[in-house]
Amino acid sequence: MSVSKVILISGPPCTGKTTLARTLAKNFQLPVINCDPIREILYDAFGCFDLETFNKNRKVSFFLMFKVLKLFLGCGQNLIIDSTFWSKGIRLRIQKLQKQHKFKCLQINLKASGQTLWERYRKKMSSKRRHPGYLDHLREKELKRKIIRGFSPPPKIRGRTLAIDTTDFKEVDYGELLKTIKKFLKE
Repeated sequence: MSVSKVILISGPPCTGKTTLARTLAKNFQLPVINCDPIREILYDAFGCFDLETFNKNRKVSFFLMFKVLKLFLGCGQNLIIDSTFWSKGIRLRIQKLQKQHKFKCLQINLKASGQTLWERYRKKMSSKRRHPGYLDHLREKELKRKIIRGFSPPPKIRGRTLAIDTTDFKEVDYGELLKTIKKFLKE
């Protein structure tokens, strides 16, 4: 059985993880595993009107995301993971998953200045496209504090890690990034 190659995109909210994941998925014909669509399905199915329900939905969405990851990795599928890896527990789960499935990993850790991220997040919160189940209005103080200080470190897993500052998206060398990913996928 072949060993999966995983492109893991990590970093705080509003660093461009999902946009990058979608672009890479299109360029390299890879599936993207991300917690947010799962979470939004749970919000739609069961509602989300308080922080207790929000936290339960978050736990269940990560649980389901890891179940899907195991299915893909179990059959040697190359893929992209897009996640903030908020907690130490989630970072440890991805480490454990790598030990179990021996996948090769290229981690792309996105970062930006805290103030830039907070400004982007505020725009995102007021967007009509933002799902109301995220309860941003109830979590704003906590989010601001976490986003401005830079969140949490990326998972410590085997493989190469690229650190990319997205404070100014125009400064990112996407051409070089695509070359690096193409080489990784061919190895």
